[in-house]
Amino acid sequence: MLKGKSFWAILVVLTLPYVLGSWHQIQEIDSIWMVALSYRLFGVNNVSYRIPAIIMALLSLVATYRIGTLVYGRGTARLGTVLLASCIAYTAMLSSPKVDMILIGFLTLAFWAYYERERRPWTVHLFYLFVDFGMLTKGPIALVVPLLSVGTEVVFRRNREALRSMRPLTGLAIIVAVTAPWYIALYREFGFRGPYFALFEQSFGRIFVRTYRNRTDPFFFLHILLWSFQPWAFPFLLGLIIGVLRAVKFKVLLWKEVPLYGWFIWTFLGISLSSYKLPHYLFWTAPAAALIAGRFLMELSERPSSASGRTLDFLQVSASGLVLSATGVLLLLAFPPRSQLVPALYLALCAAFGAAFLRSLGAPLGRWVALPMLAC
Repeated sequence: MLKGKSFWAILVVLTLPYVLGSWHQIQEIDSIWMVALSYRLFGVNNVSYRIPAIIMALLSLVATYRIGTLVYGRGTARLGTVLLASCIAYTAMLSSPKVDMILIGFLTLAFWAYYERERRPWTVHLFYLFVDFGMLTKGPIALVVPLLSVGTEVVFRRNREALRSMRPLTGLAIIVAVTAPWYIALYREFGFRGPYFALFEQSFGRIFVRTYRNRTDPFFFLHILLWSFQPWAFPFLLGLIIGVLRAVKFKVLLWKEVPLYGWFIWTFLGISLSSYKLPHYLFWTAPAAALIAGRFLMELSERPSSASGRTLDFLQVSASGLVLSATGVLLLLAFPPRSQLVPALYLALCAAFGAAFLRSLGAPLGRWVALPMLAC
């Protein structure tokens, strides 16, 4: 355990670059405090550094289940939560913990509070509080994504009562009360440049000011989606496309679904317009994507022999077989075995894959979910 002086020394070391450094080094303080508290409670080690991300990941799974229950029902909620926990994006963020895992946790909790307000109106205050914590973790993106997603539903429904239920003036007061001390501190340290950089330049500036640049194409995040949301990237893409077409062409979409679709679509468009793209930006949308994929799979499981079902069969089984084959080849080339044990174990794994495939022939969700999970 840390002694008192050691704890404060580490806290100073963590925050000093942001206090004495230039405005280019500004980073929101929430994640730093969470890591410092973890060090205080559990000592300075790799596990302690990961604890805040692990806690927020677990909270995001619970919140995803609650959102799925309120929007679609328990069956889809369970499947969506399992999908979220299994995707490569989540495991990657926990093995190499980033501040974005904490942001995802607060975003998911904010959306849960939004949906929960219909049953418990007081949770609308939690919505703004979680948005505040997200802003103190990653900046204004934590405010823009929920407000755009919720605003889309309010606009499409043309329901003033829905807007009143959000208590926007109270929400504004909560946001200002929680975040103002941080931005005032930036102003006192760096002048106007501090809050301007934190609120605009390092986030929206990547779209409008072009301060940062890296060599990426407009379809960068589509490439990222195809691997980071595995083993359910294809069900999600099919579910998203069919859901949007159904809403545009046939006007068939649950109003409660609109914020989930907005969560993904608005974020995807925003980060795709950015001149500086990093893969983990897309991970912010993983909970919404998992629930959209879960709903699509649950609907499709009732008519597995449809054209969509046959297409998904081909995509999921082909991708699973390709992943296993490529993994085997790469492992054998990179680490040539000194004995026959490694190839034998890999053949046994492939045999288990084949047996699972044969057993899942009569169970659509087995082919579409369990089989890809085994491969990944």
